[in-house]
Amino acid sequence: MQSPVQISKRPHRLRGFHGDSGAVTVEYALLYLVAGAACGLVYMIISSDWFHDMITDLIKKAMREP
Repeated sequence: MQSPVQISKRPHRLRGFHGDSGAVTVEYALLYLVAGAACGLVYMIISSDWFHDMITDLIKKAMREP
């Protein structure tokens, strides 16, 4: 019969970290950060003059076509 494999003990600096406690909170925080940055980027693009001109030209061209 083989002897069971021994699992090495964690180094001293990692003893306080058990499981995934707090991981979900960090993931949600990063999600909110990325979502906020994406919303800011979309707002900057939509409120720019070139976007306004592009949409206006697109609508004018669409209205001219039969």
